[in-house]
Amino acid sequence: MNKKSYIWHILWAALALLLAGGVLCAILWFNRYHERIEQEIKEAEIQERSNQLKNDLLRLQKRTVTIQIDNGSSNVSTEEFSMTDFQEKYFYCCSDGTEIPASDVISNESDVIPASPNGVSGAASSKAGITAVALHMKDDDTLSYSIRCEASEDAVESLLGDLAEKYTIPVQNARINAKLKVNAPKDGQKLDPADIKSELTGYLNGSSAESLTVTWNTTPVKPEWNVADLKKVHFFISRFTTHYVNTGSRSRNIALAAKRINGICLLPGESVSFEKAFYDDSDGKSYEKANAIFKGKIVQAEGGGICQVSSTAYITCLKAGILPTERHPHSLPVSYVPLGLDAAISVGNKDLVVKNTLDAPILFRAKASGDALTVEIISAKNALKGRSYVPRAKQLSAKSARSYLDVYQNEKRIKVISLGKDTYD
Repeated sequence: MNKKSYIWHILWAALALLLAGGVLCAILWFNRYHERIEQEIKEAEIQERSNQLKNDLLRLQKRTVTIQIDNGSSNVSTEEFSMTDFQEKYFYCCSDGTEIPASDVISNESDVIPASPNGVSGAASSKAGITAVALHMKDDDTLSYSIRCEASEDAVESLLGDLAEKYTIPVQNARINAKLKVNAPKDGQKLDPADIKSELTGYLNGSSAESLTVTWNTTPVKPEWNVADLKKVHFFISRFTTHYVNTGSRSRNIALAAKRINGICLLPGESVSFEKAFYDDSDGKSYEKANAIFKGKIVQAEGGGICQVSSTAYITCLKAGILPTERHPHSLPVSYVPLGLDAAISVGNKDLVVKNTLDAPILFRAKASGDALTVEIISAKNALKGRSYVPRAKQLSAKSARSYLDVYQNEKRIKVISLGKDTYD
């Protein structure tokens, strides 16, 4: 082969290699271009699915609940709540059984999302949830999805409880005061959360994108005790008197404490704390320092002397057949009532609590005049059902006694109630 022919062979070979390389590059470029187009198509499909998922979620999160409180007589109050008030959570449920949490909150379409309770931003949580669903579905066009909503039961109960309290109006029974004047009763109303809880929970845990308006009707509550009932309260059923030296701060404290329990009306089943009654200073007055018993010693204390009022009231209650639910003796014997029949008051420590166990209302009247303190109970004529009650104490030693309540029917003792043993240090 001559030199010229050899050169032409080399040139043709180089050209062939060049052409082959170009074809290979073209094939590689085409494949990469095709892959890029496919990726863009997939990304577009994922974005489209993501937008649809987001829009469906937003429609559910933008729902509102309007609760109309019908107070009767065309008086309707309106309360409106968002899904966040019910701590609503959302889950994407795919048809293959996969469930992926969405965000807790999306406030608007611009993805300005507040932080969720787990500390991850709502936006990140939302996008992660939406993207996860979209990616999960990308290779299987047969998959479908739904959104499951779940409200916090505690949030629902708390919200309904607050509304029930807000729109409940306590009934006011008729009352009688120390002057035997009867105050008229007033109707009340109440709301029962069970009336709308089932409907509300069903809606919140459903998938309807429509907002809800529900009406909650109040239930009227009628007074149990009316004017006619209280007008029957004008018979003395028990009375007891103790005496004191009418000079100084102690006597003034006794008079103030007596005034503060004067006129207390208890309907059947109601209770009174004498500590709270004695220290109700809504009258603008204050106790003075006087002798009082504290931990077995005589000390100067504000309100010294009020225990004589509680002790006198205690015996008055016993004479009406009413046993207190709480009562404490002093730490030292007192002179104004028999040993074992006293009732001490010590703020935060000792109280006299009386519950009306009769079938009729009772009215306390108390008065300190001269050197005498009298507490009496007024009730209906047949409140004691023909019975009478006599409290007594048996002194066991200089510092101990056991007390009893004798029950009489037609002047015959039919029962003896033991009130317990008291020991004075």
